[in-house]
Amino acid sequence: MISDRRLLKSFLVAAVFTAFLFAGCGKFDRSSIKMPEIKLVTPENLHSISSVDSGHTWVCGNYGTILFSADSGRTWQQQDSGINEYLLDSIVFTDIKNGWAVGVNGTVIHTADSGKTWVKQKSGTNSNLLDLFLLIRIMAGQSVSSEPLFTRLMAARPGEVRWRHRTPF
Repeated sequence: MISDRRLLKSFLVAAVFTAFLFAGCGKFDRSSIKMPEIKLVTPENLHSISSVDSGHTWVCGNYGTILFSADSGRTWQQQDSGINEYLLDSIVFTDIKNGWAVGVNGTVIHTADSGKTWVKQKSGTNSNLLDLFLLIRIMAGQSVSSEPLFTRLMAARPGEVRWRHRTPF
């Protein structure tokens, strides 16, 4: 009698599971789901983001695209990087005024006025600069290039407009 109850219970569980399985395997109707509305601010791919506080944010990407938001990303304004033919891979701001972006073909640009104007800096390389990080305590920037088989570091001190090659560590 006990084994019959256990068998009946197992059968009912399997039957309910099978019913749910077949009911869920039908075509899913997505038309009843309201998708969030996403407003695109640029058709270009974006590759890097930098924020100095909760409100001020910059992004960079293809064809020298730089966008700035002063309201936590609710609205965006395009900034003229002066770079139209190259991709910008990385952007970093140390404070609300000073920022750098690096990219393809040794591109390095700097702003000292929150991105209102961007000035090219000499990187000394034609390699693609893939990333940028700034050592904020000493305010010296470093960039990593795409040289085959090794990484090349370049450095600049505050106020310098020419980046020098240096060996890692």
